[in-house]
Amino acid sequence: MRWALIGVFIAHNLEEILSASTQAPIDPALAARLGLDSELYRGDRFAVATMLLTVAVAVAVVPARRRRISARRAAVIVAAASALGLNGAMHLGRALATCSSNPGVYSSPAMTAAAALTIVAVCRASGLRRGSAVVAGAVGAFCSLPAIALSLGTARALVP
Repeated sequence: MRWALIGVFIAHNLEEILSASTQAPIDPALAARLGLDSELYRGDRFAVATMLLTVAVAVAVVPARRRRISARRAAVIVAAASALGLNGAMHLGRALATCSSNPGVYSSPAMTAAAALTIVAVCRASGLRRGSAVVAGAVGAFCSLPAIALSLGTARALVP
């Protein structure tokens, strides 16, 4: 299931990159409230930032060679999958709130479902307790916005 999540995330990011040229990937009012300027979302920078996030998530989620997943590794996977699930839900929420499409909305249902299935599979395979999974999921959700901001800032430094 983790490979499926990575595949859907790659497809989601390609959708965002390809549609970002015609639509802002983030609501301009939200970007202003977060102190993000539109130059961060310039097409070439956005593509680099998206690739950086894709690699980071793949490293966090990629299946281990061992059959048994440790609780610590499971928590990292649950955190990453939760961040992706939240991302998908936010795209869907934005579409509902604005009654319009946004970059990434079409792949969001698949990404949200793959994230949920990954969380369930990893928790079962590792024996991660429910409380630990909830904490890991909350950490992943909380860290998702800073991770996006960090990837955008890194892209800005890499692509002047």
